[in-house]
Amino acid sequence: MIIKMEYQQVYSNFRAKAVGELSFVTTLLNFIGSLVRIYTVFKQLAGDALMITTQSTSLLVNGTLVLQILYYGPNGRK
Repeated sequence: MIIKMEYQQVYSNFRAKAVGELSFVTTLLNFIGSLVRIYTVFKQLAGDALMITTQSTSLLVNGTLVLQILYYGPNGRK
């Protein structure tokens, strides 16, 4: 469900050509957290395919949000 909300955020940012009040630090920390969770899955769960897929999807969406924040900047693009 959280991933669905993040997809909606990505789409909303794309349509508006701006990220609004989305925090770069929080989004970056979410991205880093996704990386750490993937590493943990490999180490502790012996590479559970479902968990890796879920966390990889989260990593992709969080990475997209980070890139949108960097691309659009604080004031958006016209």
